[in-house]
Amino acid sequence: MDVTLVFDTTSDLLWTQCQPCLSCVAQAGDMYDPNKTETYANLTSSNYNYTYSKQSFTSGYFATETFALGNVTVANITFGCGTRNQGYYDNVAGVFGVGRGGVSLLNQLGIDRFSYCFSSSGAPGSSAVFLGGSPELATNATTTPAASTPMVADPVLKSGYFVKLVGVTVGATRVDVAGASSAEGGGRALVIDSTSPVTVLDEATYGPVRRALVAQLAPLKEANANASAGVGLDLCFELAAGGATPTPPNVTMTLHFDGGAADLVLPPANYLAKDSAGGLICLTMTPSSSNGVPVLGSSALLDTLVLYDLAKNVVSFQPLDCAAFLAATG
Repeated sequence: MDVTLVFDTTSDLLWTQCQPCLSCVAQAGDMYDPNKTETYANLTSSNYNYTYSKQSFTSGYFATETFALGNVTVANITFGCGTRNQGYYDNVAGVFGVGRGGVSLLNQLGIDRFSYCFSSSGAPGSSAVFLGGSPELATNATTTPAASTPMVADPVLKSGYFVKLVGVTVGATRVDVAGASSAEGGGRALVIDSTSPVTVLDEATYGPVRRALVAQLAPLKEANANASAGVGLDLCFELAAGGATPTPPNVTMTLHFDGGAADLVLPPANYLAKDSAGGLICLTMTPSSSNGVPVLGSSALLDTLVLYDLAKNVVSFQPLDCAAFLAATG
C-alpha cells in the first residue's frame, strides 16, 4: 500500500499511523494495518514517544516492515507504528525523518548522501527526493554554480543539519550577521527545515534586512501590522484591487554562508508569497524569539537542488528548474 509522509530534515524518526489507532489525525488514503501484511514484525517491548512541539507528537511501538523506495524494495526497515498522534499535519499518514539521529533510515541503510529538489509549481512529478545515489551538481556553463558550505553541529537539536549564515544582501545592501567578521565563531547557525516554508533570522539581522526590502520594493505598499500578523508573518504588502499581484522590482536577496563563495541568490519568488484571500503578498521570513532557533525554510530553497554529503559534512545548493531537471534525468 502507498502512504503519504512528510519529508523532514529536522527529525530522524520514520513512522506512520497504524491500526488500531487510539488517537489519530485525519489522513488521506487507508491507514496501515499490521494484520494485513505478511512482512510486518513487531519489535517486542519497544515503545517510543517522539515530541515535535508542545502540540505535536507521536507515540506507539517500533516494528519492521518491507518498504518500497522508488524502484528499490528494502526488507526489515525499523519504523514507528503510531497509535497516539496529534497536531503534526492533516491528510498525511506520518513523517519520513532523515535527520542525523540513530533511528534514521539513512543510518539503517548506511546512506551518507541524499538530496532533494522541490518545484515551485507543485505539479505531480515535479519534485523528488534522492537517497544514496544522488544526482551530481551540474557544472556546465548554462547552470548557476552551486553554493557549498560546511555543516555545523548544534548541541541541542542534534538531529538537525545546520549551516552558518554570515550575511544577507538585499539588492545592493549588505547586512552582516553579528560576529561574522570575527576569526572564530562568527555568523549564526540556521537549521535547514524541509517542513517549514518560513526562514527565521535572528532579530539583529532581520531588522536591517526588513528595512532594506521595504525601501527597495517600492512601489509595493506595506500592509498594516494587523494584516501581516493575521497570516502569521511580519511583513506584507497590499495586492491591487481584484487580487492582482503587483509586479515587484526584481530585487534579489543573497544569503552568504560560511565557506568563501558560498552564496545562494534568491529571486523574489523565493522570499515573497501571495495570500490571495487576505489580499497580500508577504515576506516568507520572520524574526526569531529570544530563545528561538534560526531556520532556513523550504520556500527559500524551491527550485533548488539541495545536496547533503554527510561523509564530507557539506551541504550544497544549486538553483535550477526542478521539473525540467527531473524530466531530463528520468
